[in-house]
Amino acid sequence: MTANIKTEDSIIEVKTIREQFIGRTEVLDKVKELFLIPKLEVMTTKQVANYFEVGVEAIQSTYKRNKNEIDSDGVLHKNPNDFGLSKTNNPKTSKQGITTLSLENGSTLEINNRGVKCFSKRAILRIAMLLRDSEIAKEIRTQLLNTFEVATVEQRIETIKTEQEIMANSMRIFFEGTKEEFAFAIKEYIDFQRRHIDELENTNKDLRAENTALAIGINTWGSQSILNALIRSLAYNAYRNNFRLAWNTYYKRLSYKKGISLSKREGKGTLINRIQDDEWDDCIQVAAAMCLSYGLDIGIIINEINAENILLEEENN
Repeated sequence: MTANIKTEDSIIEVKTIREQFIGRTEVLDKVKELFLIPKLEVMTTKQVANYFEVGVEAIQSTYKRNKNEIDSDGVLHKNPNDFGLSKTNNPKTSKQGITTLSLENGSTLEINNRGVKCFSKRAILRIAMLLRDSEIAKEIRTQLLNTFEVATVEQRIETIKTEQEIMANSMRIFFEGTKEEFAFAIKEYIDFQRRHIDELENTNKDLRAENTALAIGINTWGSQSILNALIRSLAYNAYRNNFRLAWNTYYKRLSYKKGISLSKREGKGTLINRIQDDEWDDCIQVAAAMCLSYGLDIGIIINEINAENILLEEENN
């Protein structure tokens, strides 16, 4: 297998391919909400294991096999005092020498008094590219491949040309080039700015259209139908038809973003039956945001619901 062939297996097996993807840490949050310890911006081994939904042993063995590579991305040893012990995080120390802290997202953090190994965001992405038996890690590798396929050679070159670089080039030509070259450089700068304004305007138009489609769909077919359709589309397009993973990711993001923890409520049937009437707007907002992050067209999703319901009505008549 050559380093030029990019597949999920090649990411695991070829270090040079991993090096090409190591800067794409934004994919971690795109697949699943990543909660880094505030100020330190790291996660403990146990937190990393929870993120990838595997046992701690899986993370430890992956780290042991690839220690030098993962260390290069930021692996630190932290003592309890490094976590800023204060009344706000309610530190408690047990007889077993474990200090427990409360975090901002409502979870707790256990730290051995001898210290704990912590991983930076880049190190976590590195683990995602090496960890075999994790659905989360597999999805991250899939998303990395998607970003590579979308980014053509021309697009990758374009991202290098920042506004500052273009302006610096214009000033260099002003002092060293001809009037014609300077005029061309200024035109390039103006075109660069106009391009981003056009992109922003198009994005705003798309968002307005999607919000309108959501509103029409909710009024016509109801909130639960819309939520089901959004997660169904998300599962198909982003999670390889893994509906369980799509729903679980959604419930976790809903709890993190809006503080709505459906799994902690009593009730029968599916968790969506536990949504209260005044929470539907927030619930749909989170699902819609997840769809938008994967580039899904909410208008198309709503139209599919319309088509299904129209066919159902015709069959019943």
